[in-house]
Amino acid sequence: MRLLVGPAVAFALVLAACSSSQHGAEPRTTTTVRSVPPNSVPALPSPPPYRGRTPAVRVLVSKGCPSEIRDAVDVNNPSGADWHTLLPDKKPTAGLMCAFGPEGTPLGSRLLSPAEASTFATAINRVQIKEASGLTTCPPDSGRIYVLAFAYADVPDADLWWHATGCQFLDNGTKQTIEGGNPSFYNGFDGAAQQLHA
Repeated sequence: MRLLVGPAVAFALVLAACSSSQHGAEPRTTTTVRSVPPNSVPALPSPPPYRGRTPAVRVLVSKGCPSEIRDAVDVNNPSGADWHTLLPDKKPTAGLMCAFGPEGTPLGSRLLSPAEASTFATAINRVQIKEASGLTTCPPDSGRIYVLAFAYADVPDADLWWHATGCQFLDNGTKQTIEGGNPSFYNGFDGAAQQLHA
């Protein structure tokens, strides 16, 4: 239960504290309490530097979305796929968006045309690779995940893992970038993704 203290009572308490200090009483310790809005989400410490997580899933555009990804927590691209951006610096021939709920159950999918895949891949490769640092305040997290797959004419398919709610992040199993404090993510990538949601 919170007690409302009026100005007169608060002033009297201050005078009493000063009077006690002047008469040799032990000085009182004042604790400052920061109020937190009832609907806010607490600030969370930043995670450790990204390393590929396991178990990981591999998705090929030609095979379609998996029926579930119940245990998967990341994607598994071919060895040597450590591109300087999140995707190969090439024009994809097709793309695939696979949406999953918090238990890894499928929520929907969308096959991207060559033009859609190319536009989306360009937006993704423009996202700055940014690691989390300091405290982060996140919106509610529903656990919605997307696995994004892109097919190419002369290199293997490339997969991305997109944690699409809460503290959003995007990774390819080797590199990860976050949404917080990253305009290239929440303006560029998010804007492109909103037009293509499965």
